[in-house]
Amino acid sequence: MSALTSITRRHTSPHSDAYARLERDVRRWARRERWVRSVSWGVRALWLGTGAGCTLAAIGRLRPWLLPEQIAEATAALTLGLLLSALVTAWGWPPRDTLSRARRFDRLFGLSERVSTALELLQSGALPPLLGARQLEDAQRAAERVDVRARLPLRVHKAELAALLGLGALLAALLLLPNPQADALRARQAWEQTLSAQVAALEAQIEAIEAAEALDQAAQQALTEPLQQAADTLTQEGITPQEAVAALTEAQQALQALSDGMPPSAQQAYQEAAQALAGTEAGLPLAQALQQADLGATADALDTLATEAGEGALSEAERQQLADGLETAADALEADNPALAQQFRQAAQALREGDPNAAQQALHEAATLAAQQDAALQQSELAQQAQAAAQTLQASTQALTQAEQSSASAQQAANAQPQAATSGAQAGEASAGGSQGASSGAGGEQPSSAAQAESGGAGENAAGGAPQAGTGAGGDGQEGTTLSEVSAGEGVNAPSAAEGDIQSYTSQNPSTALGGESNQTMTLDVESESSPDNADQTVIVAPSAEGAEAALGYGEVLRRYREAVNAALENGRIPLDQRDVIHDYFTSLNQQP
Repeated sequence: MSALTSITRRHTSPHSDAYARLERDVRRWARRERWVRSVSWGVRALWLGTGAGCTLAAIGRLRPWLLPEQIAEATAALTLGLLLSALVTAWGWPPRDTLSRARRFDRLFGLSERVSTALELLQSGALPPLLGARQLEDAQRAAERVDVRARLPLRVHKAELAALLGLGALLAALLLLPNPQADALRARQAWEQTLSAQVAALEAQIEAIEAAEALDQAAQQALTEPLQQAADTLTQEGITPQEAVAALTEAQQALQALSDGMPPSAQQAYQEAAQALAGTEAGLPLAQALQQADLGATADALDTLATEAGEGALSEAERQQLADGLETAADALEADNPALAQQFRQAAQALREGDPNAAQQALHEAATLAAQQDAALQQSELAQQAQAAAQTLQASTQALTQAEQSSASAQQAANAQPQAATSGAQAGEASAGGSQGASSGAGGEQPSSAAQAESGGAGENAAGGAPQAGTGAGGDGQEGTTLSEVSAGEGVNAPSAAEGDIQSYTSQNPSTALGGESNQTMTLDVESESSPDNADQTVIVAPSAEGAEAALGYGEVLRRYREAVNAALENGRIPLDQRDVIHDYFTSLNQQP
């Protein structure tokens, strides 16, 4: 109640106008102070944000982290946030009442507490008549004499302005100058986007297969399983381009096996029929075609077999053996292909009866039937879906290959500058070392024992004429060798080929394999145990040019290498298109004449 009485008395007193003028002056000074604070704090917020942007840009030049446009956006957002925070703080903190502000400005402007005293007397309502009037007049004159623009100037410190301009120029240079790391980051992002796009394409293909009503559940599962496995592999964290391409290639091969339209449930029957004919010499080509569940190849094999049967090229024993095989194969095909099984039985009966014309006719009819069935399967829903899925996988493989090549090129460009700097430093050190060695030689000093050992080892290496493979800048062994280099035959004395081309394995120096013939004469002292358990532990002792002996446990070494290769093949780390090459290599090592 007393506060309300004080306010009412203040506004109804004859000095209310004087109080309003003093209060208006105090608010005007407070606004000026806020503007000054806003300018000062705003400049500091700008150079703090710009400095943070320079830090981000410098990191972006050391490693692929953020793109220049992303750094610019982050810098702008950070700077704007700091600026808004500075303005909000300048205008909203600390909240003060009029009397507290008047006391602050009395001290700031040297008013000897005139304004604050007058406001306090007017608020209390106990202003003496004569003394109060003089007090108000003195406070008003003091307030009017204050030059607030001079006392609170809007200015920026030269050091802060120079820092802001310098940081801005540095940030512009870091963002505008070419940055190989940014190219590498763009390539990596393009690779990730391509990877995500291919996963989406595989999932869309899976949905299309599941929506095909003409396919039974077994056919849908056979089609979707390779696609789903490939999609799961592509979504793995940290997957390499080689692993991604290998997964797509493996899925594509699995779907190409279904592109002939042969239902997966029927393949087992054809394989059983192939086993029945595999023991017959005349029916071996037919068995191979049935093993692949390929009706087109089966038709060709049947035509060839019909010609042989009609020309009487088969002996009595071969005819009977082939008849038994055809009968057993017919039993295996009865449930899945009864028409072809019936033709097999007719041919078997004609062979047993010794009627070559009837056997030839039955086999030709079987070939015609198999060709018709193959044409029908080629137009089936299973074949069309398998072909569409294989084309999708092929397109995905090409897209990933192109993205990986772009990423690899960008990464090499990004690493070129640090490597060039390191090479330059090493060259400088080598030059300095060479100068030091030359000066030592001029002085007549003898090289140290370590230097003699190194020079001796180098001489022996040169005399041997066979430098160790894989040594040098790339490190020991095959470290640093890329998959494309291995595929192209680099480092293994393979024929020259374009980068990325896959070459079939060619046995190196086959005449010098174990048990083979050679143009060179080599005397080997072979020591082996007579026990069969140690037969694989044969040790070959060969005298070298210097008279030293080199021992090699061939069987043990080959076994260990074979185990390592089999483990690598099983864990899926080797791309599918490389497995046959590796398999053929180790198979040729183990071949005996």
